Amino acid sequence: MVKATSKLLGITRDGYYVYDREGSYFQKDGYVSPKLLKQSISKIFLNERNFRRITYRYPQVIGKTKCVSVTKDDTIVMVYRKGRDGQTPMVKFRNPEACQQITMLFLKQGNNYTLITAFLGTEYEIEPWDKSISHDDGALARSKKFWSNHAIIYNEDEIDFSRTTLT
Repeated sequence: MVKATSKLLGITRDGYYVYDREGSYFQKDGYVSPKLLKQSISKIFLNERNFRRITYRYPQVIGKTKCVSVTKDDTIVMVYRKGRDGQTPMVKFRNPEACQQITMLFLKQGNNYTLITAFLGTEYEIEPWDKSISHDDGALARSKKFWSNHAIIYNEDEIDFSRTTLT
């Protein structure tokens, strides 16, 4: 069970209250402002579903995404990010890319929703090591395919060097 905090992040167009969760990544990563998050939540419908992943596209650039497509010419390193259980591909010598989208994941709990995560950019597949990945609906195969040609922009502040050895 995801533990929600008492911090109200916003109210959806269909009237659902959305609360933060303990240890949410969007706060730690610091690149989705509370103002943008509140504005984005106010534009969406959750429609009583138990789990929702929604990408909302703005007509203008709202920031920069840290998850980018990569090619064989990029320098990729596998790292453990702080607070994560598995390794993530990070790309060196690249910059975040301008984007118009915010993606948000919600879990219905009682009469409200809890924000699981929010980030700038389009939808992505969860990482293959994630414990929540379903092994029976092709999610693992989709995840491996996605992460074989995408990576997070290299940032030493996000790396857990106690578990990562860079060569």
